[in-house]
Amino acid sequence: MLATLARAGAGADIVSGGELYRAVRAGVPPQKIIFAGVGKSREEMREALKAEILLFNVESPSELHALNETAQGMGVRAPVALRVNPDVDPQTHPYVATGMKTAKFGIPIADTARVYEDATRMPGIAVRGVQMHIGSQLTKAAPFADAVDRMVRLVEDLRPRGIEVRLFDVGGGLGIRYADETPPTPAEYAAALLPALRRLNVTVLLEPGRSIVGSAGVLLTRVLYRKAGPDKTFVIVDAAMNDLIRPAFYGAYHAIRPVLESAAGHLERAVWMVFAESSVAGPWRRRWPAPSSCRWPFMWSSACCIPGTCCPSCLFCSCSQRLPCRRSPEDDW
Repeated sequence: MLATLARAGAGADIVSGGELYRAVRAGVPPQKIIFAGVGKSREEMREALKAEILLFNVESPSELHALNETAQGMGVRAPVALRVNPDVDPQTHPYVATGMKTAKFGIPIADTARVYEDATRMPGIAVRGVQMHIGSQLTKAAPFADAVDRMVRLVEDLRPRGIEVRLFDVGGGLGIRYADETPPTPAEYAAALLPALRRLNVTVLLEPGRSIVGSAGVLLTRVLYRKAGPDKTFVIVDAAMNDLIRPAFYGAYHAIRPVLESAAGHLERAVWMVFAESSVAGPWRRRWPAPSSCRWPFMWSSACCIPGTCCPSCLFCSCSQRLPCRRSPEDDW
């Protein structure tokens, strides 16, 4: 997947030294790599400086000081954008809302000018840009536009102070459709941001990860048993929480479909799809109106989050479950 995107000209937004390694191995030029995340270690900073990446998105004054000391020790200057928290409600799930003042991410917008002035006095820091990321799975354009407008006004305030911003990373978060959402199209997203961005002469960077890969795969699972209870019918599948963790994280919805289903037939009473190894409140406990005409052996869950949305990058071995194999349409099956 990474190599495919690299061949298409994409860069990489990374949050660890491991992701730096994978991105470079996949063919992403270091000059197209941005190091984000609130917890960069000094070792990871050194590896990214050696690779000569495009940008560090710095999340706090203490991280800025650590990066300055690390770069000075190597005799280089670290290219930096400050991640700014614009305090905008992204109108998404609270677990993936990152642009409000209560979030751990970014420097409060009211403090940003002071931190930029401190950065310009650090010998190991080269100020290059500004960054924001207000949340994930955004289905409305207005929060994007509000945040970008606040950031543009910030840049316009910085320039008279001699702080030149040449790169503006507007972050990501463009949503996809899991059920009945109507997220902005890329054209609508651009139309919402351009009026404010045109006021600046900057290179705009963006991170459209989920909107590229979120709908690019499915989780294929086999039905093991149907179990009738007094009030519910359960359909038990061989997939488990370690294969699809998003519902457990924040109640995420994934549609369920039979692999083979005839056009005819009526709906029988609703069944509950459940993982084999999860507790009663397991993550895929879903009331589902099963078509009576479906053939049960295999099911699939749509929009099943590839790397940008926690699956399979969040696979783990709960209850010593075997990890699922992964296949591309280009593979020899």
